[in-house]
Amino acid sequence: MLDVRVAHAMSKAGVEFHLDDPKAILMRASAVVSKLLMPLLYRRPSARDLRRHADRVIIPELTRMRVSAGLSESSGTPFLHCVAIAGNESEGVSVMEFTLALACPKRGCFRTLVSMSPHAIARLIQRARFDSFRAAMPSIYTALNAATQLRDTFLDLGCIQAAVPAAGGLFVGDVLSDESLELGSWFVPGESNGHSRWDNLHRLMGNMAGSDGYLRSSDVGFDAELAAIDLRLRECPLLESRFPFLFQHYERRVNPLDERWRLARRQEQAQGQAAQEAA
Repeated sequence: MLDVRVAHAMSKAGVEFHLDDPKAILMRASAVVSKLLMPLLYRRPSARDLRRHADRVIIPELTRMRVSAGLSESSGTPFLHCVAIAGNESEGVSVMEFTLALACPKRGCFRTLVSMSPHAIARLIQRARFDSFRAAMPSIYTALNAATQLRDTFLDLGCIQAAVPAAGGLFVGDVLSDESLELGSWFVPGESNGHSRWDNLHRLMGNMAGSDGYLRSSDVGFDAELAAIDLRLRECPLLESRFPFLFQHYERRVNPLDERWRLARRQEQAQGQAAQEAA
């Protein structure tokens, strides 16, 4: 197993190399939408014309930019919703969304739906024994796709903590006050000490199949898996009694594997210091 310091270095370098900064990618997408809409807006189009233009021109262009997009309507006004996966070395990986009215594309609303900390990525690389950030990317994207769609489930159930299956383990984290999910770590329940309070929840949720590099809008198999997890959580008898930690704030616990790593590093440092003194 990798030293956690090496895993953290791989996580930061990988995010910086493989992903665009969240603000940059959303600003580019917003600029493209405005550019493609402005010629049409000068002709004072109807809501129907705006929807048709978005379907035929704007959404295909955003898809080429690796941005997932869809339409909704409120009081006769069509809205465009754009979602993208992005990241930087200090914040980790995020699923970002911006929403704008097609009739006024220069005013949009930005928010984070799901974030995955550098620590969570490093734990996945270390504990799942990936040899690079790139090798871990399918599992990262699986978790982000799943968390984005299961976010409403945890919010509706009133959870304070959340869990998302990926790579044979669980990403776990918090449900924040802004209704986003913050995934802070990854582990296989019970692997380090033979028992974990997350064991039964992991069995209830099951494992997710792999995912591609951006948020998917139409994958029957993936959506069916998520629908089944959603149903199992919502219909679980006495959910709060069985999994009370989901409704409580996180309390840090000592991880035996971390303790062993710290002991090994202290022994290595002591041996190095003794060798220097002997020389």
